[in-house]
Amino acid sequence: MPLPIYDIIEKNLSAKKHALDADAKKKLLAEIYSCSHQEMEILFGLILSYCERESIDIVYFPFDSRQTIDGIEFSLDALPSKLQMILHKFVTKTRKF
Repeated sequence: MPLPIYDIIEKNLSAKKHALDADAKKKLLAEIYSCSHQEMEILFGLILSYCERESIDIVYFPFDSRQTIDGIEFSLDALPSKLQMILHKFVTKTRKF
């Protein structure tokens, strides 16, 4: 079952814009790298929610993400553009951006 926050963010996505430009990706990555452990868990939950909603087989670390000593590492470019927008919306609403 997707996280309730996933449904809220997805409903509020613009139907026209589902891609981040290079500058927005750079800013988003900087914010993601400064997220707390709790925020990172929510981000990963959003990724898993996307997989469930889009009927993508859920592997432990989807979209070429991997476990590191510091937590989970992933590349924004490996994520579908809609999922990038969902993560962007979460980060912009919960952090000073």
